[in-house]
Amino acid sequence: MRLPLVARAGAISEVGAVLAAAREGHGGLVLVTGEAGLGKTRLAEETARIAAGFRIVWVWCAPGPALQPWSRIVRTLADGPGGALVDRLPDLASLAGAAAPPDIRDAGAARWRLSLDLADLMRASGPVLVIVDDLQDADESSLRLLAELAPALRSAQAVVLATARDGEHDWRGREQTWGVLNRLAEHIRPQALATEEVAELLASAGLTLPRPAIDTITERTKGNPLLLCELAAAPDPATAVPTSLRAMIAAQLVALPETERALVSAAAVLGGRFRLDVLAELAGCSLTRVGATIADGAGLVERAEPGHGRFRHALIRDAVQEALPSDERAALHRRAAGVLRALADRGREADAAEIAGHLLQAGPDALGEAAAQACAAGAEALRRLASEDAVQWYRQAGDCLAAARGSIVDKARCGIGLGVALNAAGRRAEARACLLDAAGQGERAQRPDLVAEAVLELGTGPAGFEVGLLDQRQIDLLEQVRGAALPEATRALVTARLSVALTLIGSDERRLVLAREAVELARGSGDEGALASALAALCDAMAGPDHCLARLSAASEIVGIAERRRDPLLVLLGRRLRLVALLETGELAAADQEITTYRSVAGAVRHPLYQWYVPLWRGMRALSEKRFGDCRAALAEAADIGERAGSDNAALLVSTQRWLLAAESGDRDGLAAMFAEFDRLDLPGVWPRITRGLLLAQLGRLPEARAQLDSVASLLPGLPRDSEWLPAMAQLAETIALTGPHPLAGQVRRALTPYADLFVVEGIGAALRGPVRGFLDRLDAPSGEPDEFRRDGAYWTIRHAAVCTRLPDSKGLRDLGVLLAHPGRSFAALDLAGAVIENDTGDLLDPAARTAYQGRLRELETEADEADAAGDVERASRIGAERETLIAALTSAYGLGGRARHTGSSAERARTAVTARIRYAIRRISATDPALGRHLTLAVHTGTFCVYDPEPRREWKT
Repeated sequence: MRLPLVARAGAISEVGAVLAAAREGHGGLVLVTGEAGLGKTRLAEETARIAAGFRIVWVWCAPGPALQPWSRIVRTLADGPGGALVDRLPDLASLAGAAAPPDIRDAGAARWRLSLDLADLMRASGPVLVIVDDLQDADESSLRLLAELAPALRSAQAVVLATARDGEHDWRGREQTWGVLNRLAEHIRPQALATEEVAELLASAGLTLPRPAIDTITERTKGNPLLLCELAAAPDPATAVPTSLRAMIAAQLVALPETERALVSAAAVLGGRFRLDVLAELAGCSLTRVGATIADGAGLVERAEPGHGRFRHALIRDAVQEALPSDERAALHRRAAGVLRALADRGREADAAEIAGHLLQAGPDALGEAAAQACAAGAEALRRLASEDAVQWYRQAGDCLAAARGSIVDKARCGIGLGVALNAAGRRAEARACLLDAAGQGERAQRPDLVAEAVLELGTGPAGFEVGLLDQRQIDLLEQVRGAALPEATRALVTARLSVALTLIGSDERRLVLAREAVELARGSGDEGALASALAALCDAMAGPDHCLARLSAASEIVGIAERRRDPLLVLLGRRLRLVALLETGELAAADQEITTYRSVAGAVRHPLYQWYVPLWRGMRALSEKRFGDCRAALAEAADIGERAGSDNAALLVSTQRWLLAAESGDRDGLAAMFAEFDRLDLPGVWPRITRGLLLAQLGRLPEARAQLDSVASLLPGLPRDSEWLPAMAQLAETIALTGPHPLAGQVRRALTPYADLFVVEGIGAALRGPVRGFLDRLDAPSGEPDEFRRDGAYWTIRHAAVCTRLPDSKGLRDLGVLLAHPGRSFAALDLAGAVIENDTGDLLDPAARTAYQGRLRELETEADEADAAGDVERASRIGAERETLIAALTSAYGLGGRARHTGSSAERARTAVTARIRYAIRRISATDPALGRHLTLAVHTGTFCVYDPEPRREWKT
């Protein structure tokens, strides 16, 4: 019996407000929660009724294929304004059943992309109200996808209203997901009815009962609307009050004829909703008989959409199923699995997950079948991008194999599937442990093919976008299977992965030999996917400065293969390799184009593992152009995306760029923090010691930096000429430039000279340090050639290390020229300023003049920045001259505390004027050469006497 809503006006008002906000583009997720029978679905129906102007999509959750609710949602929305999106986006088209699943090479990336595509579809389809009934029965992947979608609804004309039981047993094992959904949603919780509301509900059904009977009904039903509706349909509601709904259902079942009772019981085994053709096969009767029973319903079942029936409420189905003896229930589940498999063999729709679900409840005799079918369901879930469900299926398969004492080969295959699913779900540590265990089982089974399959799935999978290093277990397994009788393409992949895995452990020579062997094997196999992986390994093995052009060629071949295969992840790998080679060869325009192309492909993939490189490289270019603010913003973005991706590379490269930003911008606190972080890492090898020495030098801890140089001197001849070699040599040159002459200078110069035309690149594009030639210039020449601070007419040429600066003439630069020409010698400020006539004629400046001077100085600061940005040297010269004049006037006119000075104090006037103009000159130098600015700030002392006193002593050509 269908009764009107009672005592739900507040809840209806709440959902009305949500719908009103959604019309304005501010939708969201609404959870209607509570125990069974409280009217959650009835409230959802009322929400649909009042949602004027909204497209209504109603789906329910039940055991079956992963992401089944979302498949129905996308299929429905495909008929509306969002249809063009579904046609264009392969993952949505596959979910809707309009296309075969795309070839998934990275399930994690594809799943991330699916959630973003779904958000776009909801925006395009608005205003839309999606009702998801019985959310507690949804598969884990559907729940995760809802959690990923919920934040996007806040900027869409879309509402998802989900009904869910919220008992502890309803969410056991999924508490974390349920907690996330609760944090993202608005909540409506229908309450049980009070006595007056029970009376109102019964009166609406035409039942007028005395108050004692209503009190009794309220007490026995606890105000549950479902029980009340069942009672309203009973012949004598006042006396037919059961202790529970289950007791009521049991009584109804007993009253049914045997054939109808058997059919309803079989339907309960199939689920809350069931296919009529499957029920007919399972019950051994005709579809006509099934249809007649459903039409009669016995008050328990009813027709749903065409070809389907359903129980009137989930509690009714639960009660019917519990009434079945356990052995009879298990037998029905096994028969149901057989019916579904037979239908599949005849070309009818039958999902692996549904079959597996029945076999898992079919008792111990079905464990072997259940394991095989659960593995099939896991593989199907991965194809559907439902990685969380795939994990659950493979775990259940493993449990079945353990209970049934399954073969070690089957256990290894199941373990590999579980490892792949865990990787796709972003659970890298668990995936690694699982895959290594599967590899061990493959070893015990003497199946090198399984060992190879397991070990190649470590990290980010066979493509190797990120490969774990310093992993001896991985190396041992790869060494073991490399010589086994494997298909040529598999041997190529194993050999390529071994070459990469030996980074920092094996010799450069062996790594290069292995990579070249992998390329040869792959070419012989004709497998382009294996060839691309082998070429990537070859690029990694010849990452040093001797092979830039060879790497560029190999990377270009990878891109060509990837584009032919339409493999976007392989495209990204190839373009990343191309970018580094282009930067090293100084092809900056081509490198910028490579970044643009990478950004476009990564944007289509829509996964953070591939997207964080884009802001990192944007920061790299900003840093190379000294746009420090832009670099900081890009760094923050790269760090955020990289953290979401769980990328080890991101953490390392972001730290590298952050260090060099602090160094270039003169951020001493930032450098100190980086040094502390670097020391905590305690990295092995030579290059970390070289980097530590440079950090010490940048912090001004010169004796310690020189000691660090001494400690690495004997190790340099054996330093591998790999991707870290050129940056390490450049760092040595910079350290020597900052700390003064060192015996290593000649050795570093000889090492760098053959590569003078290359550029120094830190990491995978973390920083572009500039041309090698510049670092050579920073080293002291063998003849002791000094740095340069020389006046050429109206300009000064300042050459320090790799940086050459031209600045317009100013008094401050002349003062610095005198001091730098005589290191260690003191000069009176009066001598630097020139002769001044001594007298006292009152205040130098009146208050009005002082205010005007200060205002003009602020204007000049802005104008100077604009001139520098525009490269207008002549204008900058004029501004500098005017500024110096004003500063000299102000500083000579006022002393400590702002007290006015009187004319005639020539020594004081000279002190303040010279100090101000020297400091201003150093600031202008810092704008183009921060390292020299830091050095002069520390080494030039001003006052009544001024001196340039560097540590160690430095000579300048003036």
